[in-house]
Amino acid sequence: MTDKNFDTPPMPQDVTDHFWEYFSRLKEKNNQFARAVTSVDFVDGTVTVVIDPQSAGATREALYGVLPGSWGQGAATPVSFWNEKEIWLRTVVHFVRVEDVNGTHLGSGSTEQFAASNHVDNIRG
Repeated sequence: MTDKNFDTPPMPQDVTDHFWEYFSRLKEKNNQFARAVTSVDFVDGTVTVVIDPQSAGATREALYGVLPGSWGQGAATPVSFWNEKEIWLRTVVHFVRVEDVNGTHLGSGSTEQFAASNHVDNIRG
């Protein structure tokens, strides 16, 4: 994604590029979940992340071991923080869904919910 004027709404390509950039950075660190991502789609406010554990050389159970919480929350990380770019993307991304290559739902949630959990007012130290 090129530098954007955050005063204009994000385009679908901006959304998918941002997610792919995030997963690519994690793949470089050999992150199993990111290695399993086979597609990222954005339609009607929902980002759908499709994973195939076999493409990462893993089982579903092994992936669960590296991402024991919500699969949806893990996949929503690229729009869960309070920097200018992620706030901008959340103007159009409202929901993140994770499914496997067979279409089985693995986890989901609203970006509002995920971002709220990362807001400075909600972090306990």
